[in-house]
Amino acid sequence: MTSFKRPSRRVAVATLLLLAMLTWHAETIAGQLTASWVDNTADAVGISVERATGSTGAFTEITTTGPAVFTYTDLTVADGATYCYRVRAYNPIAYSDYSNTACGTTAEAISLAVVMMGTGSAVVSSAPSGILCGTTCSGTFGSGTVVTLTATPATVAPTGSTFMGWSGACAGTGSCSVTLTSAAMVTATFTQQSQSQPLTLTVGASGKGTVTSTPAGINCGKTCSVTYPSGTAVTLTATPGAGFAFTGWGGACTGTGSCAVSMTTAQSVTATFRNMPGKR
Repeated sequence: MTSFKRPSRRVAVATLLLLAMLTWHAETIAGQLTASWVDNTADAVGISVERATGSTGAFTEITTTGPAVFTYTDLTVADGATYCYRVRAYNPIAYSDYSNTACGTTAEAISLAVVMMGTGSAVVSSAPSGILCGTTCSGTFGSGTVVTLTATPATVAPTGSTFMGWSGACAGTGSCSVTLTSAAMVTATFTQQSQSQPLTLTVGASGKGTVTSTPAGINCGKTCSVTYPSGTAVTLTATPGAGFAFTGWGGACTGTGSCAVSMTTAQSVTATFRNMPGKR
């Protein structure tokens, strides 16, 4: 215990012991160092915290605390730098001796960038936070930080996007984990899913007769061209007029039965009706 003498009274402020310097941890933008100590005083009204840059720098007071505070987190440190700390207690008339000195080094700040490629749209986010691409496509993290990236393709109707995979610091289509020891870049590729385009079925008829469809739409000779959604299965039926016979299909179908057409591309069908002499 250190004593401080004054003419009219004797006030004692005990020496503090700075126990440990906790390892700094990285935030997205800035680092921090945390000091903690044991307060052995009985009459202190606060703690004076001093800091020096480097192990040989001059100490200056950076803050004071209340009497029941045992830690201080320094948020004003630079990346990749060493700082030393000491503390002492005080009351209205005196200061205690200084504690021992403890030093810590902040991690170097390292950048991680994400590049979006392809025709699709998506979001890439990071844990810890800092990257939310396409808004923020790069972030700075402490050296040694493990950053996990997650790709979320857009699912906007009627089309969406497909995640094709990572390249650069990661590969595959799962989550991407990068341990930052140097600046890194990751590419995420997305493709837009194909949109189903409507396709046209055209029917031509010669002679006297009609061609109808299931699902409805074709009623040729009045309506001989209809657009269907891609992939639709259309069945055409030929009905000859009086005195005519149906003699067969041409184009996308053959034969004289019903005509089944799958609308994977635009299709064209002809139906031939022949006059049968003596028939009405």
